[in-house]
Amino acid sequence: MIRSTWWESLVVVVVTRISWSAPNMVVVVHHGHQPLPNLTDYYSVPLRLPMVLPMLSSIFRCRMADFSALQGTLTAIAATLQQLVGGQSASASAPASTAASAPTPPTPVPVLPTPSVVPYTSARAHALPPSSQGHPVSTASISSHQPILGMGGLGINLSGHSNNARVSGRAASQLTASQISQTNAGRQNAIAAHFPPTQALAPRRRRGAAQPTPTLPARGPPPTLLETVSFVDAAGLRNLRVRVKVLPHSTLNGGEHVLARRLAESEDRFLSEHNLVHTYVVSETTSVTDLIRMATRSLQDGPYRYRFGSANGPRASRHLPHENLSLYILSLVNKGTPRANGVSYLTRYPTPVNMLVKDFTAPRNRSKFGHPTLCVEHTDEGDHLIVRAAIRHPEVQFTAEDEGVWPRTHSCLSLRHSQYIDEATEGDFADSDSTDAVTSGGEPEAASDDEDENMPDVRPSISQPHPIILPTQRAIASVQAIPREGSLQEFGVPSRLFTSPFTPQPGPHHNVFEAADFLRAVGERANDGTRGTPLVVEGTDLDSMVVSLKNAIGEAVDRDDFTDILSPRRNFRKLHEDGTLLSTGIGVEREVVHALYRSFAQRPEKYFVPREGGWHGIATTISMSQRFLVSDVRLPVLMLMLLHGMAPDIVSPALFQFAFHGCDLNALTHVFLVEWYPVLSLLINDWLRTGPTGDLRRFRSHFATHHDVQIASLEQLNEVQHQALGADMLYIPIYGPHPPSHPENKSVFKGMEMRCRNGFNMFEANLFICFALFRSFPGGTERFLSQIWASRVQDFSSLEPNLDIVCPSARDIAHAMINLPSIVNLPAVLRSFFSRTGIPCPGRFEIAKPAIHPIVPLSRIDSPSFRPQMFVWAATGAPCVELTQGISAVFALPSNTDYDMDERKHAAGMAEGTIAFRSCLRSAWIPLSHLVKLHLATYPARDEHGNAVEPLTLEDALDDWMLTQIVTAIGDLTVL
Repeated sequence: MIRSTWWESLVVVVVTRISWSAPNMVVVVHHGHQPLPNLTDYYSVPLRLPMVLPMLSSIFRCRMADFSALQGTLTAIAATLQQLVGGQSASASAPASTAASAPTPPTPVPVLPTPSVVPYTSARAHALPPSSQGHPVSTASISSHQPILGMGGLGINLSGHSNNARVSGRAASQLTASQISQTNAGRQNAIAAHFPPTQALAPRRRRGAAQPTPTLPARGPPPTLLETVSFVDAAGLRNLRVRVKVLPHSTLNGGEHVLARRLAESEDRFLSEHNLVHTYVVSETTSVTDLIRMATRSLQDGPYRYRFGSANGPRASRHLPHENLSLYILSLVNKGTPRANGVSYLTRYPTPVNMLVKDFTAPRNRSKFGHPTLCVEHTDEGDHLIVRAAIRHPEVQFTAEDEGVWPRTHSCLSLRHSQYIDEATEGDFADSDSTDAVTSGGEPEAASDDEDENMPDVRPSISQPHPIILPTQRAIASVQAIPREGSLQEFGVPSRLFTSPFTPQPGPHHNVFEAADFLRAVGERANDGTRGTPLVVEGTDLDSMVVSLKNAIGEAVDRDDFTDILSPRRNFRKLHEDGTLLSTGIGVEREVVHALYRSFAQRPEKYFVPREGGWHGIATTISMSQRFLVSDVRLPVLMLMLLHGMAPDIVSPALFQFAFHGCDLNALTHVFLVEWYPVLSLLINDWLRTGPTGDLRRFRSHFATHHDVQIASLEQLNEVQHQALGADMLYIPIYGPHPPSHPENKSVFKGMEMRCRNGFNMFEANLFICFALFRSFPGGTERFLSQIWASRVQDFSSLEPNLDIVCPSARDIAHAMINLPSIVNLPAVLRSFFSRTGIPCPGRFEIAKPAIHPIVPLSRIDSPSFRPQMFVWAATGAPCVELTQGISAVFALPSNTDYDMDERKHAAGMAEGTIAFRSCLRSAWIPLSHLVKLHLATYPARDEHGNAVEPLTLEDALDDWMLTQIVTAIGDLTVL
């Protein structure tokens, strides 16, 4: 018996046996060195070596590759078996004990092929004890029993289970323990003699305890779109970086717009060159309609001076204000996925009036405004949210300079833009590549008389030519002189902008702003604490009182003494023709001061000059001999407006900020510019960041407009000169080309100083030091200006927080015998009136026009600010809301004596529906009985012939009544 090991636990025992039929190889397999009981799992197969490996693979279901490694050993076993067979045949007659005790000496393994097999006789038969039944022998009969699945298909003759006969007779003649021991010892001796022991395989290294899979450190959720395009400022407020791209009016069917993808960079360059891209930093609570208005103003005030058409007709007049804006928002179609033609499209997005800028980034709008590549632009300043808008009406004109020719008016914006859309739609437009194919040719500026009547008038722009003649290379000379610090600091011109914080000097008059009556406190300070000489302004109407105040200021300018103008005792009185007093008080004073300011503001071409950002500066001339042609009265009037808490709306706040701090340009901090000049702030920052070696071509329009300099002449500057030129870019667009030392500018600041006999003045020192009074305001001058300009009424939303609507109780209404319909909501009636625009009954309004004062700006009657602004004007004397004082709108019953103290006027006013405005009390008294009368009437109204006449609806009747009452009260000084 020959034993060899395979793997660690598999033992294969091969035993040869000589039978009368054919030699066989018996293979016994067991695991873990534990023999199988009763040898039930062994198999006898003919000893044919080519058959051994496939047989073992089939029997034990192992891979052939596992048994191929045993082929060499099995070959040697086969050769040895043949020798053993031959040896046992020769010594068959020898005694069994001799065969067992004389082992055959080991012989080398032959390398020749195995000889032919002779009949096999088992050597074990000689060692067995005699048995009465005899020992079983193998026969040549072939059993049909196939113990191994699949062996029937091997195609060879296999003997039956050769152990069946031996096992069946073994129960009767069991071997003793000594016999089995001797047999096993003989087997071991045979193995040791013929096959030296082989070294077992080295034990495998056992696997240790399983280690957990390494993981990356946990990260938070990715930033949202809102967090990507926004930042939180020092005050904890979130601000969004928004870049508005304005597309021309669409010429495609359905009003869709092509979203340029292949030519996106070319389109962006076109939009930038035509001033159609504007970047803003706005609060997340800014409304989308305000963002649209900001973009519209930027287009109108920019170098191209865009002029937009408007919708006409009765239907357009009934639209809400935010539905008639010059621009509308575009959203992605199908999430920006291209259609079958490979083109993506944009479509008009209906913008609700309460939609905020942060709503663009909301998850519900991600498919429309949140595409990660189409709607977000990455810059050095951070990611910007791209908001696309389009011009609503096709009638749009702009002014452009072509090839050095004098600027001409064009109406070919859509045609020019058609070159930059995708190829799939290029066939819809002109195919020519020549300049004539993409431009209207333009017309001179003087040809404005032939423009479409629907087009608004040309807005004044900083690019308009004016009498100031500035040499072309003047700015270059000033730049070359910039490094000399002595000339820089003479008027506070910094060599580098925004590099150091600005720290203003505090003012000494804090107690003035803490006084209960601010104007009286200023007057006492100007008059050394005395009552002073009273200022008396009288007249029979508003115009005569405006003339009286203007003459008083003119005398103060000639004397260079404003002590009486700032007197704590000021009497503004409206008189009857017979000299009796009709009205007086602070409301009358406020209305007269504002009317005097409006007399200048309504003629800006004479008294003001357009500046950057849509603001105006003080008009000046070059000739020193003509400086007195422009009245200096307007400068003290501007200061009186500020003292009364009213904003001179067309004048730039930067003019006052510059004067308050002694003409120091450092006072125009980066925060101040972002608030009042966002576009200019971005331009200057871009200039400083670009440096002298960068591409300066995008600044060509700015320098040609404001500095009269070609950009090519600025390409040779060094770093110091380039940075210093930023101060010129800031000063000239806001204040003009002349320095503060110019005679005209000195005259301007002298008029704003308002000197008094005791030395008190707004500067408190000298011309170029400071406005000490306004620097004493709590929070500084920037907060003072922000609060003053915030008092302007832009729409009803800016009025509503300060409006107190007083309604009588249901019991009082029933007691007054007024049949007010239960469905009428009095506050809602007033709010609805303020939210609408236009003229409700044109025919009736024409009849009322002669009673309207010329100071009322009827040209803005379609603006959303007109109705709220005129109401505030009639109720307070000026179209400004004081943040600390509210306005009352009282629905008065017939029994309310506060409506009118005169019983005769009281009854007549109630019957006619007259709204009584009390500017001193900042209130309006609305007769409730007339409102009920309008609700109970039938509409449309009928004439004596039964024809429908105005008003056609209840809404028209209410709007016509209240609008007529408001506009006819302005300028009438109807304080009773």
